[in-house]
Amino acid sequence: MRMKRAVYALATLLFPCFVYASYETNCYDSDDFSLDNQRICITQDAADFPEYVIYYFHGLNGSPDDMGKGKMLAYLNQYWEKALPGKKPVVIGYSLGDRTNLALPGRLKKVMREVFPHIEAANLRAIPKFRTALGVSMGGWNTFQLQMEDVNYFQKTALLCPALANITPWSPSDEVSAYRKRTGASWFYVNLMLQGLSESYDGDAEAFKPFNPYTRMAAHKGSFGNLYIAAETKDEFGFQEGAAHLMEAATAAGSSVEWHLRPGGHCKSQKIEEVAAFLTLK
Repeated sequence: MRMKRAVYALATLLFPCFVYASYETNCYDSDDFSLDNQRICITQDAADFPEYVIYYFHGLNGSPDDMGKGKMLAYLNQYWEKALPGKKPVVIGYSLGDRTNLALPGRLKKVMREVFPHIEAANLRAIPKFRTALGVSMGGWNTFQLQMEDVNYFQKTALLCPALANITPWSPSDEVSAYRKRTGASWFYVNLMLQGLSESYDGDAEAFKPFNPYTRMAAHKGSFGNLYIAAETKDEFGFQEGAAHLMEAATAAGSSVEWHLRPGGHCKSQKIEEVAAFLTLK
């Protein structure tokens, strides 16, 4: 067994593409459940039994198949092989377009109770035993919102540089200025964030209120779930402040939280091998 693991680790290091060569990614579009522009990408080994699923939510202008490419699958296989030999996770990337926002009235429940079960039934040979989630930037916003909707849906949840802030498009200008000064955020990126948020809710502050992340955290009762949260000290959006607030609120609620704050700009210092280790079920 030790020899097998040594060979596997060496192969992962030298030839990561070989480690996940058996994986295939199938992407398709769907308009089920009255949700337009759905893009779904399933990355799996067709020969494997899909007991474990990782839901992936991309950032701004990303793609739902981003996690099915690069070194992530190699790292996942490496850690999965150590913990559960012979079992490989299935990655389900879900998107509603470049600026996906799942936190709209009625959408979170619809996605979790109808859309995700439908995707699993249509693409997997069995209902998974465990679900985990990974969200990056704007995808971290979506993952946070899903987590707050039902902390038991995902067994583990990783939020990388999540798009969480305590200012909104309707905040007074002095609050926005204070936020920028506190966090060192860029005027351009803060305005980009606020404009995108306003457009997502059609300029309606009342429609946004139920999804204000700080309000949701304050109102939440009980555990926030098993979380991995990572951010950067020089995030151009200032999202490190919201990530730290989530860490503090979740920790105070008794949640298991793995927290990392590293030097660098927005999403520039993430440790993919560390995320893979966290997402591996043991």
